[in-house]
Amino acid sequence: MGIARIGGGLQAIGTRPAAGLPPAGGLPGATGSPAAGGAAPKPGGFVELLDKMVDEVNDKQLAAEQAVRDLASGRTESVHDVMIAEAEAEISFRLLSQTRNKLVDAYKEIMRMQI
Repeated sequence: MGIARIGGGLQAIGTRPAAGLPPAGGLPGATGSPAAGGAAPKPGGFVELLDKMVDEVNDKQLAAEQAVRDLASGRTESVHDVMIAEAEAEISFRLLSQTRNKLVDAYKEIMRMQI
């Protein structure tokens, strides 16, 4: 069921959208057709956001590894900077991992929905 049809159904039973939110028919990308109708993802959408997030986590991991190598080889003496790079990489990875877990949970919840 499309977003526009849901909005029309809500109006038919007398409900109103929450304050500050646009009506369902005014949502960006709401065409009234089902999501599986072959609509192409918009540039700059969710997939691109996840791609960017994975790339950033990878870059932080690589930077932390390089900082450790530099410290071990004597090119840098700043243990503080190495520890900060390691902590940033770890926190970024945990955030990515939790985001993945939430996405999997949301997908499972959607799959359990009865139509």
